[in-house]
Amino acid sequence: MAGTLRFTRLRFRAGPAPAQDALDIEPATVVVLVGPNNSGKSLALREIETWCTSSEQARKVIDTIEVDFPTDIETAKALLEPFIAEASEDPVSENGEVSLDWNFIMHRPSLGPGQPMQGDRFFQKQINLSMERNLEGNMRSYLTRWHTIRLDGRRRFELTDEMEAGDLGGKPANHLVQLAQDSAARDLVRNLTL
Repeated sequence: MAGTLRFTRLRFRAGPAPAQDALDIEPATVVVLVGPNNSGKSLALREIETWCTSSEQARKVIDTIEVDFPTDIETAKALLEPFIAEASEDPVSENGEVSLDWNFIMHRPSLGPGQPMQGDRFFQKQINLSMERNLEGNMRSYLTRWHTIRLDGRRRFELTDEMEAGDLGGKPANHLVQLAQDSAARDLVRNLTL
């Protein structure tokens, strides 16, 4: 399936040992970084998260990141569907003609207590233009940042902290309510942690 948002390539700046060629991998579903303290494991994860969630920045550990971005608007919309809190189609005047363009408000549950829910608003035209012009930075902003969570040591512990459940029938306010409402997500977590 095209447009999966999966990493297709990770190239590190160094090899797995001194004097070896730079490590270049095609990631599978799970990639494990192993090494001694201060070898760059956490920094590599932060650099990947930064690449997925914001503009291009200089990196020390990761050299190249490639992702399977969607090439059609329906695939992009399907990838965003879990985060759409509100969607609508509005008439948009363009060159004297009226066309329909969907727009939507995105929400992602918070991971920790006291953290606000993330939100943003997008328009189909923005995403279409980014795909047509191959604007990778925009595609990361519109797509990969919604599917990226870095679970470092501290954040993993915070996942077990007490949180408000909110309205169990509405949009989930945090990751635990999301799991409570989504049996497929629970099955996925169960399979990944066995």
